[in-house]
Amino acid sequence: MNFLLEPFRWLLGLLRGFSEIFELLIQSLGGGGRVADDENPSRPWWKTILLLPILIPYWLWTAFFTILSYPLSLSSLGPRARTAFLLGCPAILVFLATIGIAIFSFISTNKINDRYRNQMNIALAIKDFNQAKVVGNRLFEPGKIPDPETKFRYAIALDQTGESERASRIIEELAPDDSPGYFEAHRIQAMTVASRAGKTPDEKLLERLRWHLEHSGEEPNVAIEQLWGSYFMTVNQPSEAAKHLEIAAKMDPKIYLALSELYQRSGNTPGESRALRSAEDYFSKKLRDDPLLREERLLLALVQSRMNNIEAAENTVLTGVRLHPDAKMKREASSFFIVRYDKIAQSDPEDITTQMRYIENALALDVNNLEIYNRMITLYGRAKDSEEGKKIRGMLESMVSEGKSPALGHFALSSIYLLERNSKQAEFHLNQSYKLNPNLPVVTNNLAWMLAHSEDPDLDRAMELVQSAIKYAPEVISFRDTLATILMKQGKLDLAIAEYERILAQLPDPRVAHRKLADMYKQLDQPSMAKLHEEKAK
Repeated sequence: MNFLLEPFRWLLGLLRGFSEIFELLIQSLGGGGRVADDENPSRPWWKTILLLPILIPYWLWTAFFTILSYPLSLSSLGPRARTAFLLGCPAILVFLATIGIAIFSFISTNKINDRYRNQMNIALAIKDFNQAKVVGNRLFEPGKIPDPETKFRYAIALDQTGESERASRIIEELAPDDSPGYFEAHRIQAMTVASRAGKTPDEKLLERLRWHLEHSGEEPNVAIEQLWGSYFMTVNQPSEAAKHLEIAAKMDPKIYLALSELYQRSGNTPGESRALRSAEDYFSKKLRDDPLLREERLLLALVQSRMNNIEAAENTVLTGVRLHPDAKMKREASSFFIVRYDKIAQSDPEDITTQMRYIENALALDVNNLEIYNRMITLYGRAKDSEEGKKIRGMLESMVSEGKSPALGHFALSSIYLLERNSKQAEFHLNQSYKLNPNLPVVTNNLAWMLAHSEDPDLDRAMELVQSAIKYAPEVISFRDTLATILMKQGKLDLAIAEYERILAQLPDPRVAHRKLADMYKQLDQPSMAKLHEEKAK
């Protein structure tokens, strides 16, 4: 037995020499020996960290040395102890094997999960949300506890595949209202709360919004900075709102336009001018790089008009029409000239010539834009006795005769004749407009109103028409005004009162409605309510 152990003794001697060299090296670099005592204190923790590149190989070497020394230790044992040791070896080996298998299983599972995470991230990046959900399901199998980032990305996949409620639960778990959570989930929560606060802002919603914004991460984010801006505008702190929009605009220069509007509302003229110049520089550069960009061109025209550079704004729009001579671009350009008309009509209503020029420009680009005809009717009401008034009538009659959007032309002519109190001509043109296009809700509503107010009213037909108009555009208050009037004429006073009271606060001039309500309450023997409406009708 001893002669078999001789090679081990020789090898251990060699290893012992290497160990001494390791220890001398460690002592010379970090101080301290094998054991810490009064004469040889232990190394400070920071020295241990610095020595890790040497200590780790030393520890491995010591372990290897110890394993090789087991046969020598075994030879020094007595027969009975040696037998007990050998009998216990299988249990030790099983224990070590179990630990090894557990470690191997843990490492393998992590590798598999990492692969699933990578596959899910790739699927999300290419917007294959169904595949991302399928892979994500494997990460959420029983017994697995995904990290917050994985949960968040899985929630995105769920939301995009129709499981929004489940996605919301995960987001709420990741970003609760009472404790900090995962920053990206807090961003989603902030956006969700902001959408609700924008409709019905209250103190609790604003507190929730601020909480999620404060925990949405330190790294600047365009959407979050904009939400901060909206929050501070809601709580009437425009200077704080401007700070956040400045940060957002540096990341997305399109926001300089919104920033200029904020400065305008708060009376900061230098800030408004600076923001508009920055916006103009950005959009001009984008168009120099790619003249075919649509949105940037229209936004540049808007900026230029805000800077009172009207000629440049018009050239920018008309250049866009030349580059994109399609219906969509012409419609957008037409809407631009309508906006310009509205600005002049508000700031200088007496400048009929300029207003007429903008209407002509808008009409030349899109004869099917109903908003143009509404402006023409309004302008005719203010200028019917002038040359411009005659010009408007002539333009409409010419359009009808040439077959250029005749339905809208007849509609506008009917409105003009109503302004002139020529009900016979108004009814003729309105009927023609309805025959040409029965799907124009404004025409249908006006025809219903005219049938209800004619010498021989057809209330049933009028009711049918106004209900059709409301079906197309239920949010238009004038249509419901017509409905209430017809109900009143039909004698359905309770329904008419309910309809008027529903729209009363939204009517531009509610005095006529108050007079009608006073009459109806009198007929229903409600003198106190009738008196109240009579007072408000004055």
